[in-house]
Amino acid sequence: MAHTTGCLAQVAAGRRAAGDQPSRRTSQARAARLVRMSCITRIGADPGAEDYHMQKSSKSRAAQQFTATQKKTARIMTEIEKTRQERSDNMAKQRTQRLDKEAADRETADRIAAEKAAKR
Repeated sequence: MAHTTGCLAQVAAGRRAAGDQPSRRTSQARAARLVRMSCITRIGADPGAEDYHMQKSSKSRAAQQFTATQKKTARIMTEIEKTRQERSDNMAKQRTQRLDKEAADRETADRIAAEKAAKR
């Protein structure tokens, strides 16, 4: 709260320097808005200012969330690729088993047909 009090003092000092006295109509909301405008959202604040650290922390928080999202996406993509590879390997194995069985069935059918032809 000390920061806000300092900002109010800055606003009041600026008004006095300009020769403007605050009117009785100035509400607390207007004073709060002035505080926010003058102290917290200063553009081009020096790195030592408190508002710079607030911006920095929100930026670093956003960067951390972005990095976490990228890591999660990368992990999911590797899992998807691993699943695709396993499925591909399984399909290749089943295909070779099916072709081997078909070849064995053909050989058996040819042998049975040859035996029947030999008996005649």
